Amino acid sequence: MEKQQKRTVGQGKYLAFSHGCETHGFGIVKVKEVTDLMSIISVPGLPVSMEGVINYRGKFIPVVDIRQKWNMESAGYTEKTCIMVVEMQASKGVVSEVGIIVDAVSEVINIKKKAAKLPLPLAKNEMSAPF
Repeated sequence: MEKQQKRTVGQGKYLAFSHGCETHGFGIVKVKEVTDLMSIISVPGLPVSMEGVINYRGKFIPVVDIRQKWNMESAGYTEKTCIMVVEMQASKGVVSEVGIIVDAVSEVINIKKKAAKLPLPLAKNEMSAPF
């Protein structure tokens, strides 16, 4: 199984999202849903990049502002601002859902094998849950 993972890193479908003039991608198989910005409940003591939690289908999940996480200037929310609900690996291999606030979601892109050597938009260490 390890060999198969090494061969396929970088290939596949990604959901392109933007913040400012930068575009990044998140593996489509990890994206559960893209939803409009909703009411975020503040929770004391969270890291600065975490806005709080949302009630997502009856479960409370943490929400991260990608601009704050990547130390970018705040641009305020617009009608295109949304929350991508994604699956991320938390501690000890547990998969959790996390909401990521992004400026906009644009399209699904397909990266073919020839382009697989290009650097991925999100570093592997950014793929783990922020809690």
